[in-house]
Amino acid sequence: MKKLTLIFFALALCATLLYSCTHASPTVFTNATMRPWFDNHCGGCHRTNASDAGAWEYNPYDATTIQNNISQLYKVIYTRKSMPRQKLSTSELEVFKTWYNSGQPTN
Repeated sequence: MKKLTLIFFALALCATLLYSCTHASPTVFTNATMRPWFDNHCGGCHRTNASDAGAWEYNPYDATTIQNNISQLYKVIYTRKSMPRQKLSTSELEVFKTWYNSGQPTN
């Protein structure tokens, strides 16, 4: 019986470790310049679970919401200048472009 309990415990431990390795906590977007930039320019309409978020939801607590969409974000923010709805100043666009060109650091 002890052997069976030990085997069950070992299997449960392996399953827990495997789950935690494949379901890691998301990286929080903490970049001191760009977190407020995205909060101010994107968060109003594209925050997670917003009714008008459209094709992209911004979640500062999960950096992959930016990383997985960076090509499209660059296109609509910098190339087409179609987002945000309120036009960005030249300096605001340059802040975005500088961050983008530096590899889009999350912190």
